[in-house]
This record gives sequence, structure tokens and C-alpha cells, in this order.
Amino acid sequence: MMQSEDEAISRRHFLENLIKIGALGVVGSGVMACASGGLPLMMGQEENEQIRIRLSEATALNLPDGAISLATTEQGELNIVVLKIAENEFVALSMICTHLGCRVRKARDGFACPCHGSRYDLQGKVINGPAAKSLMSFPVRREGEELVIELE
Repeated sequence: MMQSEDEAISRRHFLENLIKIGALGVVGSGVMACASGGLPLMMGQEENEQIRIRLSEATALNLPDGAISLATTEQGELNIVVLKIAENEFVALSMICTHLGCRVRKARDGFACPCHGSRYDLQGKVINGPAAKSLMSFPVRREGEELVIELE
């Protein structure tokens, strides 16, 4: 059975609703993720090589030293972490080790690669190798109650 144009849901409307539903799950799952040592997973809205995050929905970023891991509905997990490093100061880093491409994990004072032991500080700079390059970083700015991450 075919739907009329009025009944058909646009892709944009569907994704917006999916992001809203996903954000509701972040609050509950964020507590569980933090309890297990992981980072809360946040759904971001991707537009024109940007990801926009509403701070009201990313509650972990309202905490001192808060952090979230990002995903979008279109691309799945992006392997990006957003960290609050000071009041109104955030960094966005790739969680892919620059040595051989393994996914780094949050460690006590930064990030660690489980494959070969590379360690990075909270700014993504190499503390010890074998990695020679810092984690890729993405520009972050605040626009009102949103964080905007530039992916280009």
C-alpha cells in the first residue's frame, strides 16, 4: 500500500525524531556507561560537515571533566570523544590511535591504545609511543546552548 505525500515521512524529520529518542536514552545509559568505566554515547546531528550537540541533552558535558563519545544516525560511531577541559572550553579528538589505527580507550589521565601501548594526554598529545603523532583533533566552538564540531 502506498502512502500519500501527507503521510510520507521525510528523511530529515525521521532522523530528527530518531536523534531526540536517542538523546532520551543517553540520560539512562550515561549512568550505566560511567559506572562501567566507559563514556556516555551521544547522538549528534550532522549538518554540512559539522556535528551539533545540545548541551542540555549532553548532560555529562555539564560536569567538571565531563566527556562523551559521539555517534550519528547516518554514519554510526564516529570514534570522536568530546571532553570538557575547563568551564566553556571543550576539545574533540579522534579515538583512533595514530600508530596502527586501533581504537584508544579513556585512561586515568588521558587515553591509551590497547594494541601497542601508546598513551596520549587529555589534549591528544603523545605521552609515550610507539605512536609518533597526536590524536586528530577537531575544532569546537560554542553557539548558544550548542557545541559545534567541525569535521572538515
